[in-house]
Amino acid sequence: SCRNRRAGFNPPLTGRSRWRAVEQELNAAGRQTPVLTDYLDMSVGGTLSVGGIGLNSVRNGFQVDTIRRLRLIQFDGTALWCSPEENPELFRFALAGLGQMGLIEKVVMQTEPFRRYAHVIKRQHNSIGDMMAFLPQAAADGNGVTHYNGYIRPHQIVSEYGYFSNEAQADLTQLAPWLHGASDEVFSQDNFPFWVQERRDLWNRLAERILAG
Repeated sequence: SCRNRRAGFNPPLTGRSRWRAVEQELNAAGRQTPVLTDYLDMSVGGTLSVGGIGLNSVRNGFQVDTIRRLRLIQFDGTALWCSPEENPELFRFALAGLGQMGLIEKVVMQTEPFRRYAHVIKRQHNSIGDMMAFLPQAAADGNGVTHYNGYIRPHQIVSEYGYFSNEAQADLTQLAPWLHGASDEVFSQDNFPFWVQERRDLWNRLAERILAG
C-alpha cells in the first residue's frame, strides 16, 4: 500500500498495483511519486525488483531510493516487514534484487507535493558529444532542474530538461542563469506524467514503419 491514499479506495493499492493507478491516487491527494518510469502499466513490486529509472532520476535517483519500508513474502510463505531498521539485509537485497529475496507485497514510499505543470526546455544538439557535455550541467546541484530526458533520432539529438510548478507559464528564473541557452525552446504542459503521450506517439510511429517494411 502507499501512504497518502484516499480512504475508501477500492481495490487497495498493493505491490501488484500499476504505477498509473498509484500516481492517479496520489495526485488526487495532492501528492506525486518522486520517480516514475516511462511505462506506467508495470507493477509496483515488479519495477522495484529491478530498480526503476525515470526522467526525475537526475535529481531523485531510482524508484527504489524512495522506498522507506516494504512487506516481503518469502518463498516459504512467511511475510516480513523490512526497512533499514528491521530486517535490514532483506530490505537492501529485496530492492533491485530481481525477486531473489521474495515477492514485494506492500511498500511505504516517500512522496512529494503534486505540481500541476511540467515546464520543459528543449535543446537541440549538433552531436552526441555535445549532448554528453551538457549532461553534467543538467545534473549539477542547485541548478533548478528536476527532470531530464535525452533522445537520439534520425537527424535529431535532443535534451529535454526543466522543472515542475503550479504556474501555467514557465519562469526561467527558477533555473540557474547559465543553464538556459538562447535558442532553447520552452513549453509547458500538464504533469501526468507529461512524457507518456510523447512515448506512445513514438512507439506508434516505429510500429507503422516496421509494418510498412
